[in-house]
Amino acid sequence: KKYPEKEVNAYIADIEEQYEMTAEQLGVSLEDMLAAYGIDSVEIYDQQNKDAAQAFVKDQMVMFYIAQIEGLEYTDEEAEELRSAIKESGYDDDSFKEYYGQGIEEYIHSVLTYSKVTDFIFEHSVVK
Repeated sequence: KKYPEKEVNAYIADIEEQYEMTAEQLGVSLEDMLAAYGIDSVEIYDQQNKDAAQAFVKDQMVMFYIAQIEGLEYTDEEAEELRSAIKESGYDDDSFKEYYGQGIEEYIHSVLTYSKVTDFIFEHSVVK
């Protein structure tokens, strides 16, 4: 019925940080980059970020709800395999969080849960 404000605000901050990092990498101001995307006011920028954050949070809520009601769980082995791949890529907890905006364990939980839910949906879908 209502979006969890803490999660929406956290994702808005992540979106804004990504825009700022992209502008910096491109060597342009945030305002110039946004103008190139057709975003010409702070109000539009804020609303688009809020809409995107709410959509993301809603998707996450639905995904975790499906996993919960269907009893979908990943194994410790699957989590360890992904954890090892992340570590082999050169990330530690701090560098991963800095780059991806979330901790390794949170990422593992989300990715593996998403995988289980999508597998479940495909297995139980009927194409017409």
